[in-house]
Amino acid sequence: MTSENWAERRGKKPLEAQQISARVGDLLYTPRGESLTLADPAVLYLEGAIAVLRGIGRKMAEHVNHLGQPIGFPLPAWTARPRPPRTAMEGRFCVVEPVDPARHAADLHAAYLLDKEGRNWTYLPHGPYARFEDYRARLEHDCLDDDRLIHAIVERRSGHAVGVASLMRIDPAAGVIEVGGINYAPPLQRTPAATANGRRSRQPSSAGSTPAISMRRGVSSRACRACDRALPLRGFLPQGRLDRLRRPRPSLKL
Repeated sequence: MTSENWAERRGKKPLEAQQISARVGDLLYTPRGESLTLADPAVLYLEGAIAVLRGIGRKMAEHVNHLGQPIGFPLPAWTARPRPPRTAMEGRFCVVEPVDPARHAADLHAAYLLDKEGRNWTYLPHGPYARFEDYRARLEHDCLDDDRLIHAIVERRSGHAVGVASLMRIDPAAGVIEVGGINYAPPLQRTPAATANGRRSRQPSSAGSTPAISMRRGVSSRACRACDRALPLRGFLPQGRLDRLRRPRPSLKL
């Protein structure tokens, strides 16, 4: 791996590294035979136990349908999950709470206006919004959608809402929620709050559902371009941009 290569080249074990960016951080790499230890100063935010199911592939192959296709092992005790609660999730750097247009719309619109080129909206099916009235009307309209729960990301340091993220395509019967509709305004991008919110979105929700990351929602233009380049290497083909069917936009050169 890269860290092991650098440790040998520099002749240093353990190897200390530093992240030089707005997030900053130190990393200590220590080789231990066939394994290694990666460590850095951390704050405990979650404890739990992980059950490793061995032979899971073989178990799935043992259960097939009448066509001989593997369908996975049965879950006889499965029950439908409750819908996610409309409560705030508080963290060290930010608070993620259900959006309230009356409280959050002004902050969000002001933060999005700092994106002078409109890059944040390239892969979203609406926006940008020059007028506050238009943005608030859109936010109020989206809040009426029962299929998703929009959250505002409020930065603790400033107390202002600087982004949104949604739980969407909520399927209690299957216990699945997609994380999408993500739009980080410039003040939130490349900050510890953005990283903390991304980690939280990948954890199982308090309703017991498993988040499913939706590839059809744009997070940022850079992230989407990286996905477009990586997908063919992993045997996937892009399905196209859904928002292109809703209104014309400049063509993309992928």
